[in-house]
Amino acid sequence: MNQNIKIPFTDLYPQYEELQAEIDMAIKDIITRSDYITGPTVDKFEQALCDYTGAEDCAGIGSGTNALVCALRALDIGTGDTVWTVGHTFVSTTEAIVNVDAKPESLT
Repeated sequence: MNQNIKIPFTDLYPQYEELQAEIDMAIKDIITRSDYITGPTVDKFEQALCDYTGAEDCAGIGSGTNALVCALRALDIGTGDTVWTVGHTFVSTTEAIVNVDAKPESLT
């Protein structure tokens, strides 16, 4: 029995292959403009997400950690607050809580 069978986690290549020209053109456009964080591509994405969800506003965020920090700040969570989370979460969950000067507390 072969014990070295490789089972891929996911294979996105067929999806890429279907949209390859469009994806490659979008990447080239972003690289050409050096528009890695903001700019018209992000503006279009944010507007498309608002249109899709019916939200009034939308903000593209650079990472999940930063998104959690924004959510905590939007809820006015900070110094002196305790935020309950699970003990088996990714480190960024706790990091976001600490970044707003709140105290993480484990539910487990």
